[in-house]
Amino acid sequence: MARVNVYDRSPEGNGDLIGWFERTACTEVIEEDTEWDGENRRGVLSGLQVGYEMLLRTARGRWVRYYNSRNEYNGPEYHEFIDDDEARKWLMKNDTMESEEVLEKYFGTPEEETGPSKGGRPRVGEPISVAFPEHLLVRIDAAAERAGLSRAAWLRTVAAAAASASEADA
Repeated sequence: MARVNVYDRSPEGNGDLIGWFERTACTEVIEEDTEWDGENRRGVLSGLQVGYEMLLRTARGRWVRYYNSRNEYNGPEYHEFIDDDEARKWLMKNDTMESEEVLEKYFGTPEEETGPSKGGRPRVGEPISVAFPEHLLVRIDAAAERAGLSRAAWLRTVAAAAASASEADA
């Protein structure tokens, strides 16, 4: 048996044994990918040149992150349990075919694209809510399409024209 002990590494913890797993029974063992930084190949997750990370899935379905920087600068080597969200992020950042397959297997197909909005079009003004009968909306949409405008742009154009005509009459 190749049992691996996992210790509490939290700042408030005292290094107690919090669990273990059998390394040879892991269902997944994914190695960290590397990328060229202009001078050396470095781990995409650890940033290490010689050291590395791995993600393991235990026989009982727990995720374990393995970190080894001993050969890098005589740094730490440890295993830590991580949750599903951290494992998913690890797999997405690692971005290898193997990581992609494991990601889909346990978390489903990732969204095609995600991230913060770039803001879209600049705001034109304060939004208002107006209820139109369905037959009028059909006519508005047809007129907007003929003018090559969105519904909102067409309504702004018509409202501006009507306001100008009203001011001219006054």
